Amino acid sequence: MKKPNNNITEDELVLLGSCQTEVDWTAAITAVKDNHGGSYPDDWWDKVKLSGLMDRVMARWGASSKLTIELHQYIEGQGWVEDTRDPTGQDEPDELELDEPNVQKG
Repeated sequence: MKKPNNNITEDELVLLGSCQTEVDWTAAITAVKDNHGGSYPDDWWDKVKLSGLMDRVMARWGASSKLTIELHQYIEGQGWVEDTRDPTGQDEPDELELDEPNVQKG
């Protein structure tokens, strides 16, 4: 259950700031989320990400706090596989090539 005041505490910020390895960071995040009913505190984005805390801590082991998204698609008979299509649609042709002899391009 979430706390009525679901903001990150100073003690939790100190815990996150003291992390020296990815294992430390993962354990600290788990502890913070456990303190907040299994969710990130309401002010996580402001106090951890936007403040630069996450960048500074993760730089200690050469990691980046840059957010990435991996897309997957379900293919019958293969299950979930990485979706290699360009999500911007830039891998789609700009116009269709018509091979039919009696169709004129407009």
